[in-house]
Amino acid sequence: MSQLSAQFACVVDIQWHVDNAEAVLLGGKNAAIAGTVVAVPTLVACRVLPWAKHNLNYTAQALIISAACIAGFFITADKTILRNARQNTIGRIDKST
Repeated sequence: MSQLSAQFACVVDIQWHVDNAEAVLLGGKNAAIAGTVVAVPTLVACRVLPWAKHNLNYTAQALIISAACIAGFFITADKTILRNARQNTIGRIDKST
């Protein structure tokens, strides 16, 4: 492998780590927001509504809240990774023309 291709591989590897770190950070923020938004009505409903009080135990409440957190994380991380990949591809096309 030539030195130029080795440097290019190093730059691509660094960019990949930066993109993934950004995706994880944004996904974590969105998961915290989604968890908070879902936790409040879930916990209030389990204290106020008779059906929810009778049918939703602590495990069910935790599953509802964690499902929202997980979905928020993965949706945001996926969108961020795809956006960065699209920008990298468009940047390569613009440089070659």
